[in-house]
Amino acid sequence: MPLSLMVIVQLACLVHAVMNRNNNWIYPLLIPGLGPLAYLLSHIAPDMFGSYGIRRQARALIKKLDPERDRRAASTELERADTIENRQKLAKESLDLNDYAHAKELYLGCLTGFYERDPDLMLGLAHSHFGLGELDQTRQVLSDLIAFNPEFRSPVGHFLYARTLVALNDHEKALNELMIVKDSFPGEEARYVCAEQLIRLNKPERAKPLLEELIRRTQLAPAHYQKANAAWVSKAQSLLKAL
Repeated sequence: MPLSLMVIVQLACLVHAVMNRNNNWIYPLLIPGLGPLAYLLSHIAPDMFGSYGIRRQARALIKKLDPERDRRAASTELERADTIENRQKLAKESLDLNDYAHAKELYLGCLTGFYERDPDLMLGLAHSHFGLGELDQTRQVLSDLIAFNPEFRSPVGHFLYARTLVALNDHEKALNELMIVKDSFPGEEARYVCAEQLIRLNKPERAKPLLEELIRRTQLAPAHYQKANAAWVSKAQSLLKAL
């Protein structure tokens, strides 16, 4: 695309963003080429063609261009209204950016009063502890979560508990938990970690079919699932070769 045309497109996108109060896009639109392209895909093309897929691809692109964008938006919302919901949003964005200390601070600030035993907030706090390497605290928070909320079910939380046990060298108990959660956890990571644990406990004959199942399941799945789990397939193939 000629430079003059790129500048025109960039300016047009900036005007569109200002007129439609898409203020979070101002900074990305200052990035030549990719910023305007993402804006075109997410805000102009969908209006013309009504494509959800285009919006999703644009969100992924802008996330790569500006990883802090969603956190800035959440921080602005918290400044406007200091609510539990807004604190939780900012905590989640901090977790996604591996800013575990900030996430922990926010979650602790949420877990008061009526929300003192909220399972989603407790799970977020547990993830923060785990990210900081605070394994005993992680296990305690997850244990309290289930004690206070016995009906709560979360494969993600269950997997976090199993990973915590692995890190704490409670290997037999960790294996028991992994064998339970591997089929309900979204994606193939839990199945791979379970196979790793079997090998760690000198049970390669049980790990091999699990790794083969991981690869087969992914190959038979839709393209988006294959893409999301490509890394685990690669790891499983390498681990199989080493057995």
